[in-house]
Amino acid sequence: MTLLTVKDLRKKYRNVISTERGRFQKRLAEPPPRYARHDIFLAHPGLSRESLLPVVLEIEAMGFRVCVDRHNLNNAARLPADTEEWGLLRSLLDGSRCLLYVAPDEQRLAASSAWLFGYMEHCTDKVAVLPVFERDTGTDIFQGEGLLSRYPYAGVARAMGEEADTLWVMHDPRKNINLDYWFSDRTLRP
Repeated sequence: MTLLTVKDLRKKYRNVISTERGRFQKRLAEPPPRYARHDIFLAHPGLSRESLLPVVLEIEAMGFRVCVDRHNLNNAARLPADTEEWGLLRSLLDGSRCLLYVAPDEQRLAASSAWLFGYMEHCTDKVAVLPVFERDTGTDIFQGEGLLSRYPYAGVARAMGEEADTLWVMHDPRKNINLDYWFSDRTLRP
């Protein structure tokens, strides 16, 4: 299993990024429909919009529907401002099969992080950290600190006999689980 790097993703999607940038900005500016269904709610504190776009492109190229968290686009410490925003956030989480929490190099947590983790853990038990580094770190192992250390992490791998990469969740060094299987397995808990 390999961890995502912004440098590699920018290289992979360099021809697509310029055409998708405007559409992505519009997507981030407009809230998704309140009752939309997604595979992944992607929280991304500390990750710039320029770094976020290739990450979203990669996940969507694997066939997953992604809801991008709009609440911490400009400020990793920002909480939703009013009850309407909290209601929208809850409905988006309720409509997602899992929470992937992007942990950039700094591994800093947004003010709403503990709430996001707790809410999704209560709803689906499907919470994982998605390490995204600026450059290759030379390791395929992620060891989060604090709250991030409590949850499994996701990376990219290709199953034997498959033609394409997909996301996998690592619960421990001996147990990697394909994300599609993880969605359906009710026995796996972080």
